[in-house]
Amino acid sequence: MSLVIEVHNLSKKFGRFQALESLSFQVEAGDFYGFIGPNGAGKSTTIRILLGLINPSSGSVKVFGQAVKVNQNDLLQRMGYVSSEVAYYHGMTALETIEMAAKVHGHVDPKEIDRLCKLFDVQKEKQVQDLSFGNRRKISIVTALQHQPDLIILDEPTSGLDPLIQKNFWDEIVSRNEAGATIFISSHNLAEVQKYCRNAAIIRNGQLIEAGSMTELVHNTAKRVTIHGIDQLPPIEGDVKDLIIYENSVSFLYQGSMQAFIEAIHLYRDQIVDLEIANPELEEVFLHYYHLEGGMTDDRLQ
Repeated sequence: MSLVIEVHNLSKKFGRFQALESLSFQVEAGDFYGFIGPNGAGKSTTIRILLGLINPSSGSVKVFGQAVKVNQNDLLQRMGYVSSEVAYYHGMTALETIEMAAKVHGHVDPKEIDRLCKLFDVQKEKQVQDLSFGNRRKISIVTALQHQPDLIILDEPTSGLDPLIQKNFWDEIVSRNEAGATIFISSHNLAEVQKYCRNAAIIRNGQLIEAGSMTELVHNTAKRVTIHGIDQLPPIEGDVKDLIIYENSVSFLYQGSMQAFIEAIHLYRDQIVDLEIANPELEEVFLHYYHLEGGMTDDRLQ
């Protein structure tokens, strides 16, 4: 399988602030890849480097096998980008903005523009400065998809969209991926990432914490354990986090020896009425890794 994105030992400093430090990951052609981390983790900085909008301080980045440089138009022709921030020239209508972006890419089928505008309910004749954030977001989606890019980079793409448009958006992105496009998504919505992505990377303070398939990330971390019939945590050897006690039940994330776990709960065998052990949701996986790495980061820089 060929690689669409290759990031090796990528670092970026803004003055004295280290936004990225020795970051490395790869995205294969046709993948649906999640890039996970809170504000300040370095997600948007990484994306801007991938797009050639800013230069790295050190390290290398390749897209479609080519080293990324600032203003590398041949690469940008094959990429579509939905930014987390949406801003356009005032004095232009939504359709004029979309058509201007189409001219940058050369020939774009007007029928495709019309289809996407209908799909996302774009208010084509309205001035962009009069549109809500969500309606400006729709414009950014159309401009990112209209030229049929091979790599689609999404930075918080569904922010501001109503539920129906969100459904249309994901249906369209899944369809593009099934047709061969590579999807790279940065999102705070971990439920979306878990639902659609096959592989993902988790970063904190500009450094990679973990990367792998979604299945591996979920299965190789702590289990969500719920014990009904007791109101205190058994003396379990191992890593226990996120303890919740409610209605004569306890629930927690557990990582450790299953033998030690069974021995501990055996002491409560006469009280336990039910036991549930399940893989955690991605949000719990995310928090698990962040706690292991020493806590959450700040909001200084995306």
